[in-house]
Amino acid sequence: MLSREVISGLFLRALIFTVITATACVELSTIHFDDDKRAATAIVGKFHELLSDEKYDDIFELSSEKIKAAHSKDEFVYRLKELRQRAGRVIDKKLISSDIKVEASYRVVHFTYQTEFENENTFEEFDCLVTGNRVVIDYYGQPENVKSP
Repeated sequence: MLSREVISGLFLRALIFTVITATACVELSTIHFDDDKRAATAIVGKFHELLSDEKYDDIFELSSEKIKAAHSKDEFVYRLKELRQRAGRVIDKKLISSDIKVEASYRVVHFTYQTEFENENTFEEFDCLVTGNRVVIDYYGQPENVKSP
């Protein structure tokens, strides 16, 4: 039979190990999420730059396999040309909200921006998939029911 002191010592060691492990995981997750958000922010910036410069093929290359499978390149480029013609160049953007969803083998960084184009102000939503060091745009939309005044 184990003495009370031995049991207390084992319990204390297990508790310390659990606290250290949990703290390390939280710190690593925060760092990982910050890196993911930075990388996703950069790809959204690249999207806006390429859109303003009318480099639609390059935007297609920033897109996920899901987008590429759902839309032909010609259809994708056509929709971007329509957006660019209607809205004009990107003048400025303001991040309204962001969150990160963790899936089994990737993370999804969701952004909502209020974006000022030459010809309109609107909200934009992006989902960026992060897998290791690779970041792609998996969703882009302008919510119809939310427009800036």
